[in-house]
Amino acid sequence: MTVTEPRLRYLRRHPKKGHEAKDIVDSNCWFLAAAASLTLYPLLLERVVPAQQSFHNNYAGIFHFQFWQYGQWVDVVVDDYLPTMNGELVFVSSAQKSEFWPALLEKAYAKLNGSYEALTGGWINEAFVDFTGGVDESVDLKAAPPTLFEIIQKAIEKRSLMGASINILNQSESEMRTPEGLVKGHAYSIIGVSEMLLKGGGKDDDIIQVEYHGRRIPLLRLRNPWGQVEWNGRWSDKMQMDDFLRCFDTLDICNLTPDLACSDYPHPWNSNSFEGKWVRGHNAGGCRNYKGTFWTNPQFLITVEGDDEKNACILLASLLQKDRRKARAAGRDFLVIGFEIYKVPEQFGDLCLVSQRAEVISSLIPMALTPYIAKRDITGRYELTPGQYLIIPTTYMPQEESSFNEIDCKVIAEEKVFQEGALRMSSEDFKRHFTRLSGQDQEISPEELQSIMVQTTSKHSHLKTDGFSIDTCIQLLKIADVSLR
Repeated sequence: MTVTEPRLRYLRRHPKKGHEAKDIVDSNCWFLAAAASLTLYPLLLERVVPAQQSFHNNYAGIFHFQFWQYGQWVDVVVDDYLPTMNGELVFVSSAQKSEFWPALLEKAYAKLNGSYEALTGGWINEAFVDFTGGVDESVDLKAAPPTLFEIIQKAIEKRSLMGASINILNQSESEMRTPEGLVKGHAYSIIGVSEMLLKGGGKDDDIIQVEYHGRRIPLLRLRNPWGQVEWNGRWSDKMQMDDFLRCFDTLDICNLTPDLACSDYPHPWNSNSFEGKWVRGHNAGGCRNYKGTFWTNPQFLITVEGDDEKNACILLASLLQKDRRKARAAGRDFLVIGFEIYKVPEQFGDLCLVSQRAEVISSLIPMALTPYIAKRDITGRYELTPGQYLIIPTTYMPQEESSFNEIDCKVIAEEKVFQEGALRMSSEDFKRHFTRLSGQDQEISPEELQSIMVQTTSKHSHLKTDGFSIDTCIQLLKIADVSLR
């Protein structure tokens, strides 16, 4: 989307009092760093920024972009108005004055999330996931595994997107520059390593061997998307691995799923995605600290296949809470979320009574659990031996409501544990059945629903229950009727 004669129309807009344009620009560097990484892979970029869009050929003043949102790709259309101040773009801009796709991409992303303000403060992996539909994971570099460089190498081989950042202890440290020329609070893109430096597609002739005084030096190539401050430490534009560990705090990796990978993608993941929601009074049980309600949380049973108990499989599990960034305008920010993983006996899936499931879950010890963080995406990487595992996603506090996606990679995953086969009924039969049950007012009260559910379960031997409380029936009606929410 580069043109020689820019014809964009600019809408002048002044920033809020007390904010200069530079401050606003720097607030969403996480988005810009992710966009910069996207340009390394033209096929991925064209998935987000469809080709054949220009200011010529029947130009209509609009552009469209595509983002992955909780299991599906959505198309976002924007006009060509961009906010400016004193004749300059307020937010993202390109050094090439005739190039506008970054600013238009940012506008589309702001529209997706509700506003430019909604993009203030975020994580590079959040944008990575929205650009690719991949599965994100974060590595604490202050407690990095000894095989970190090999992990980064393999991530580059898989065309994974990567970024790094330096934590800030308080707002006064934001934008602070280190002696080596790094900026705290900024997100940096990782675009290569010394053994396999991707210059244009990862071909064999792009491999660079680096030796220093007879030993091989692991180097990383990082990109500062703002281009205003450069690393001035050892190796200039490249960074030595131990300097990277010393200077940065977090490494973010976005692993691509097979449907989004390039045609020459060498190491595909098997992935499965489930949707769910926490509903107050029904299944918003909170973390394990709340023993009385924890077992009511949504539960997903997965199967790790294999013939040998000694052969472990790598599982990437990711929990995403939906639409919370957009809800900021209404005062609803990200909830504190996490998940736990339990190994369960084979017969666990056959348990139908609520009391049986509660008893088993309360006796289990988690094999893995994530920290609880107020973040959209929480991801963990685990080595699991063949068998059945139960994943329980939760909010930290009970009775907090939100929708979520739970994604598993590199495993064969079954459907939800307790999802029964659908009771087959045509739409006309359903209408007649509802009319008969609901009476003249054509509405079903909690008491009527309780009676219907008791009668239904008594007629089907495969549906076993301990009963349905009025509170449960109220919450079920709340799920079905948005006017009650």
